[in-house]
Amino acid sequence: MFNPESWVVKWKSTQPLSHHWMYAGQYHTFAQPTFILIIDGQAKWRVNGESIQVSRGQLIAVEAHSVIEVVEGGQLNLSGWRIE
Repeated sequence: MFNPESWVVKWKSTQPLSHHWMYAGQYHTFAQPTFILIIDGQAKWRVNGESIQVSRGQLIAVEAHSVIEVVEGGQLNLSGWRIE
């Protein structure tokens, strides 16, 4: 049976990505599902151990209890939003 509560989440907050998202070696943890919208720039991250490259125009869905490690911050022009 279809249960809308199993896939609908409620908005909690919207925060710009801080300078911590631009430096290699930084870790970010997520207690709840989160979207990350990349508006400008690019970087290499490791999400739960899997390497990805993020760049302008991407919307990344992050599962609850995930960890993102910044592998390469790239140029210091990465900008975007963390939407919980």
